Amino acid sequence: MAIINCLACGKRVSDKAPHCEHCGAPVAAKDEDAMARALFKQRAIKARRQQYAAFAAVFMFFVGAVLFWMGLSAGPESWQTRLGQVFLGVGFVFYAVVRVLQALHRKSG
Repeated sequence: MAIINCLACGKRVSDKAPHCEHCGAPVAAKDEDAMARALFKQRAIKARRQQYAAFAAVFMFFVGAVLFWMGLSAGPESWQTRLGQVFLGVGFVFYAVVRVLQALHRKSG
């Protein structure tokens, strides 16, 4: 039994295992179609996770905007305004990071 690198994800796995425990790609398969399907599946899963993260960032930004707007009536120093500012900032930065990662993912794949 030898430890080899998975052709799909590059992580270490036993050469006796039928599938990679990390990504599910067939380890012993010499078939190019099987490897292509495994790589496509991994890229699709990664893209879907990035889409979910982008949605979460936009939602956080929206919640921050609502809290900020509601907090203005209570005063600029209220907890709603402060929490809204934090959510706006974190949501914006999180969304920007996700978009950069998506662009890098598209460029590499």
